[in-house]
Amino acid sequence: GLFGRNRFSAGSAKAITITEGELDALSVYQALGSKYPAVSVQSAAVAKRDCIKDRDYLNSFEKIYLCFDNDEAGREAKASVAALFDFNKVYDVKLTLKDANDYIQAGPEASETFRKIWWNAQRVFGLKQLWRLRMRLNPRTPLVVLLVRYMPSVIRTSETATCGPCCPRARVASTPVIAPLFRHC
Repeated sequence: GLFGRNRFSAGSAKAITITEGELDALSVYQALGSKYPAVSVQSAAVAKRDCIKDRDYLNSFEKIYLCFDNDEAGREAKASVAALFDFNKVYDVKLTLKDANDYIQAGPEASETFRKIWWNAQRVFGLKQLWRLRMRLNPRTPLVVLLVRYMPSVIRTSETATCGPCCPRARVASTPVIAPLFRHC
């Protein structure tokens, strides 16, 4: 499970931050003036498992900030955890140092920099980011393929459209926000 979960009641604040290490969770909590809960997964390798175990708890907060280490393992863990939740509530804390604790160790100016990064965090994945990803990977990649991989919450919450069995996009396209992106059969 998540380190620090027992310290904060479900939904006790508007936002919660998930970090990759216990010391990072403590550092985030300190840097944000002890106003917002911060919890930690055991490691990047088991981040998804830890968050699945406490999904209801994490979903009780309006916003979920992901503050994983600034390395390849941290980026992969961030992507896998982000996919567990509604993309509208997950925010990416883009660190310039290795982790949150490095900001605390670097002194008051660095702590202020961390606060600014946290407050300016953007949604992890929205339609704009999905479109950019498509253009970077392969402009011919069907958006449905990217939606299934990077925004599964959209698919989980949508209903089947009455387009017909010939359209594999019907289920995804029935979501009001997504529908304009697809042409039906």
